Amino acid sequence: MDKGNQSVSALRQSLREKAFEEWANCRWQGIGVRNFKETPKANRYVCDKQVLSGSEWANALKLNINCAPMRGVQGASGQQGEVGSLCRICGRESETRAHVLGKCPNNSLLITARHHMVKEELMKFLERKDFACFEEVYCVDIDGSVRYADIVAFIKIGGTALVLDPTVRFGSNDFEQEGGVEREKNEIYEKCVPLLKEKFRETFGEREFTVRDHHQQTSGLDLAEQYQIKQGAS
Repeated sequence: MDKGNQSVSALRQSLREKAFEEWANCRWQGIGVRNFKETPKANRYVCDKQVLSGSEWANALKLNINCAPMRGVQGASGQQGEVGSLCRICGRESETRAHVLGKCPNNSLLITARHHMVKEELMKFLERKDFACFEEVYCVDIDGSVRYADIVAFIKIGGTALVLDPTVRFGSNDFEQEGGVEREKNEIYEKCVPLLKEKFRETFGEREFTVRDHHQQTSGLDLAEQYQIKQGAS
């Protein structure tokens, strides 16, 4: 590539980065944009319209860029006039993407089904990597609170055990979001480790437990390398 073409490519990249920063700094329609690069597989549908119907593709795109017609989102249709910002279904909270897809009681069955789907996919992945998995494991933490660990996984050869709690979090431009989720999960499940060690000691021996949330498993944590998982499995 000659210097002229290199200059043009550098200029295009600079303009793309400038446009991205402007988009990410939008108060509403830029929410979560900074996280797009973390989940390229999840965003692949944008370039492959065969996965969704035309209307599904358009609605998914609107939700991703926070332009769906919700009353609690400024700049989106649906919240104009005197209707207010509360959810038109439950009336309990501001009608935002996070509320509709993650909190609205009218969608509770769908929210639960999505959680179970994520959990089941994680279990299938770990089982292919030679982990023994248990779901909804009952445990009591050191404060006496009852907890149910979504997944407790043991690598069959080695001293590793994982406690996983897959939670769907809605994107924000908070660079500390992932760290905050990690701290939250650790605060909950580290207190359960003594009971889990006792509960599974007879079957798996003495294990070192590590608490993880689903986001860490899908965006950067190489389980095969970190926990010496057999590479032959796919």
